[in-house]
Amino acid sequence: MAYENVFCVTHKADMDGIASAALAMRRFGMPGKNIILNSYDDNSFFGAMLEIEQHNPRRSLIIFTDFAINIDKAEKMRRLFLGLKKKGNSIIYIDHHNWAESAIKDVASLCDYAVVGENKDFCAAELTEKLLFGGNDRIASHIAAVAHVTDFHLPTKNATIKKIVLAIEYFNITDAENLKKLAKFFSVGVFSNSFIDHAYEAYKKAEKKQIAMLDKSITHVDSVYRIGFGFGKRIQTNVACDRIMRRTGAQIAVYVNLRNGTAHLRSAKGVDCSRLAEHFHGGGHPHAAGFQPSISKFMNFNAEGRKRFIVSTVKGVSTCFTLQNPQAATGSQTATRLKA
Repeated sequence: MAYENVFCVTHKADMDGIASAALAMRRFGMPGKNIILNSYDDNSFFGAMLEIEQHNPRRSLIIFTDFAINIDKAEKMRRLFLGLKKKGNSIIYIDHHNWAESAIKDVASLCDYAVVGENKDFCAAELTEKLLFGGNDRIASHIAAVAHVTDFHLPTKNATIKKIVLAIEYFNITDAENLKKLAKFFSVGVFSNSFIDHAYEAYKKAEKKQIAMLDKSITHVDSVYRIGFGFGKRIQTNVACDRIMRRTGAQIAVYVNLRNGTAHLRSAKGVDCSRLAEHFHGGGHPHAAGFQPSISKFMNFNAEGRKRFIVSTVKGVSTCFTLQNPQAATGSQTATRLKA
């Protein structure tokens, strides 16, 4: 089928989403302006939905990658998809996070092709590569392999990969439009250049001060599990959560990004923090998840607001886990193909 246009709506916060967009660029030759950057905070999510509507695609292909739909956002996505389908568009959805069954029914079922739900083996970029290239393109396979290392938080001594992770964080902080330039570089097999080096160096220059601020905020509470908390602004999520866990010995780390009010969770082996995220209408993986707290409810996370947030989160842990049965079964990948 010939499409008038191709768009990619992708998660902007990490390599998996940017790599998925790079793969779409490589496969279809789409321009950077057709990448629509999305994230879990409400401003990013509703901004991305508005951008799709402003493009007003017709008889086009829209690829959604690396973004789970929770119950709160399912109805908005369902209405968007119905409108897109009425205009003759085709929709592909590729994700590897937990989805509520109702979201699969209401959203994924409207797609022409969808692979959604928890996948312990492959990240979204790997699933995208399998669909678009089938392992037959060396550069595409390398893009997916880099995404796998970063998204599953695997230990690596590869300096290039470490630079990419922090460059992405830097651009999320300063100018997310530069993420589209990164995707373009990746799409042609460029993973190291002065553009990436500059972003990495700028991030590292500011990191020492930001970590000092984070350290002052770190605390922990012992509940069913030990929960470590930290608050910061310009720190890459894995860096922040790792630091919280090391300093507190926590089994669950909760890092609140004060720039957008999002809460990021990481957990030790055997502890499924996605249960806690889902309790607060978020989502993610068993060991990496997140949710969007009410910023107004927690008073913009001032001193009193942070105390309230900690109390609320600890109550959530008590609700989600019990000493008798603290672990959770994880979801499984669901594939839906409605049309050839």
